Amino acid sequence: MFQGTFKYILGVLVVCVVVVVGIQSRVPTITDLTQGDGTEATWKQGVDRRFRVEIERSFLYSIDDVRLKYTRHFWPGSEVANTASIVDLDPDDEIWEAKGNDLETAPRTHSVFYEWEVDYTSGFSSGTVTSGALEFTIGCTEEDTFIQLRAQRDDYLPIYDVYNPVDDLLLSPPGNFLSHGFASLENMGFGVSSYPAGAATLDLDLPTSLTDTSFRPQVVLYRPRQRTGDAGPAKNESYEDYKKRITDSSSHEDPPYDLLGWTFGIVYKTNEPPVFGCIPSKEWFIHEAGWHMHDGSMIAEPIAEDRIGARDDMPPVLDANLASIRPGAPDQKIHFYHGRGWVIHVWLDPNDPNADPILQIEAPVPDTHDTTLGPYVPGLSTAGLFPVPEIWD
Repeated sequence: MFQGTFKYILGVLVVCVVVVVGIQSRVPTITDLTQGDGTEATWKQGVDRRFRVEIERSFLYSIDDVRLKYTRHFWPGSEVANTASIVDLDPDDEIWEAKGNDLETAPRTHSVFYEWEVDYTSGFSSGTVTSGALEFTIGCTEEDTFIQLRAQRDDYLPIYDVYNPVDDLLLSPPGNFLSHGFASLENMGFGVSSYPAGAATLDLDLPTSLTDTSFRPQVVLYRPRQRTGDAGPAKNESYEDYKKRITDSSSHEDPPYDLLGWTFGIVYKTNEPPVFGCIPSKEWFIHEAGWHMHDGSMIAEPIAEDRIGARDDMPPVLDANLASIRPGAPDQKIHFYHGRGWVIHVWLDPNDPNADPILQIEAPVPDTHDTTLGPYVPGLSTAGLFPVPEIWD
C-alpha cells in the first residue's frame, strides 16, 4: 500500500517537473521595454535616456552577462557598435537598464539602433542570445514623420502637379534652374529646381518645425511621357529612339509629365545629418560630389575614405573642362560643380497618390508597370551618385 502511494506521488512530481521545464525555456527570453507600446515618442527632450529590457530568470540557467550595443544613424553590426553601461536594478529582478552617455544630448530625429546580448549557462553548456537589431527615432514616432510628409504633399501638389513643368515652372518667372538640363535620369526623372537659376540651393538652411511646409523642395522630379500611343513622337517608337529623346539635355518636348516627388538637401557634414521636422536621420543619404555636364550627365568625384561618408572636404574646382581636372575623363563642357550634400528623396506612392509618401533613393515602381516597356522611369544612369553613408556615432 505504502509503496504504491509513494510511486504515485513520485510520478506526479516527475510530471510536474516535466511540465515546468516544458513551460520554461532553457534559454533566456529577452523583452525590450525601451520603446513602450510605440504610441509615444521615445526619449523626448529633457528625459532620462535609458534603454530598458526584461530578461526572464529561471532555475534552468544562470545569466552571466548582459550587454547593450548601440549606434546612431547607421547600424554597422554589433561587433563594432558602441557598448552602453549596464545597470542591474536588483539581483532578483528581471529588469536591466543601460545608458549611452553620448545620447543624453542627441537631437530629435536621430535614428538609434541597438541590440541586447545575454550570455548564459545552462547545465554543462553556455551560449549567447540576442534581441536582434532594434531601432527608434529620438522624439518622433513613425506617425509624426508621416504627418510632416502628408502636410508637405498637400501643400506641394497644387503647385507642382502640372502637365508640362517646362512651360509652367521653368519658363515662368523667376526662371527655375535645371541641374541636368532637359534630360531624364533613370529611376529619378526630369528635375526642375524650385529655386531660380544660380541659387546655391545646397547652402540653404532646412526648417525644424514638424509640419512646416513653407520650405520649398530643392528639386521637383517628374516622369516624362511614356513610350506608348498611336500618334505624335511616341508612334512606332523604338526604345532606343525614345530614350535618346528623353535624355536629350537640349530638348524639352517630353510632355505629359507625371509628378513623381521632390528632394531636400543641404551641405554635407560628416556625422551631422540634418534635423528636419521628424525625418529620421537614417533616411538621409549622400548626393556625391562631382561635375554636372552639359549633356545632362554627372561624373562623381571619388573621395578616398575608409567608409562611405567619412569625409566632407571637397577638391577645388580648377577649370571648366573636366579633362584638364581629371585625365581620361570625357572632353565635355562642365555645367557646374558641387560638393557633397545630404539629400532625401520624397516620392508619391505610384499606386495611390493619396497614400503616405515614400522615403527612398529611387522612385517606387507601380504594381501595374509593364516591364517590357523598359524602366518605369528611364533616363541617364545615376550609378554611384547617391551612396548610403556608412558612418555612425
